[in-house]
Amino acid sequence: MNGKMHQRNFVYKLLWHLVHTVFTIFKCIHDIYLQLECKLIEWRLGNRCEAQILDNLQKATAKLKKMPKHLTILLGTEEPSHNDLAKLVLWSLTAGISFISFYDVQGKLKMNEEELKESVKRILPKTANVIWHNPECSYKNGFSGPKIHVQVLTQKDGHKALVETCKNLSKSNLEISIQAVDEDLRKQYKFPDPDLGIYFGDYFNLCGYPPWQIRLTEFLNIPSHHNLKDYKLINVLRRYNKCEQRVGK
Repeated sequence: MNGKMHQRNFVYKLLWHLVHTVFTIFKCIHDIYLQLECKLIEWRLGNRCEAQILDNLQKATAKLKKMPKHLTILLGTEEPSHNDLAKLVLWSLTAGISFISFYDVQGKLKMNEEELKESVKRILPKTANVIWHNPECSYKNGFSGPKIHVQVLTQKDGHKALVETCKNLSKSNLEISIQAVDEDLRKQYKFPDPDLGIYFGDYFNLCGYPPWQIRLTEFLNIPSHHNLKDYKLINVLRRYNKCEQRVGK
């Protein structure tokens, strides 16, 4: 009896090791295939000029049924690459996205915001307008041609907004409620709540992103924003297009 049980356990272990080995080999082959596919796409698209990239982006996004009005970018722990983030602004403008915000928990992008503005200015078509927002000032209407609103946020901006809301509600005669707090925060941010959020890196972490803004945000991943290719943004927009946002239903 014990001999049969020992033999049966040996067979089970052998089968388990066999399945594990097959799965490991399959995963390795799959990972190699994905890497080769990415390299092939990069090789095919690597020699295109900027006009061809924008034309391809416009054609690809024109086929989508829905586009985010506000795209928010979570840098995570990555060092900001101003040239690549500038491309995101231009590509978002081309895709018809009206608002884009960058959230950098480290605050480095905010400290060097002028460099980002210069990087955007170098690649922006003369007919297009980028409208930069910050909590201290507001923009004026009157821009002609395509435009996109841009905002750089840090963790401190979320703290400041809560402090200002507390001050505003304490001075007013309004009853303090969730609705009153929500309305005041919206007035401060001026941007609509983001529809789509892109985070970089292997792990999703909000890193203190203001939670009242992302109740309905769909978060999707791109491994890194360094040396970013347009097809990666297109893939994210296609994935977002397939998402069903139930808005709490």
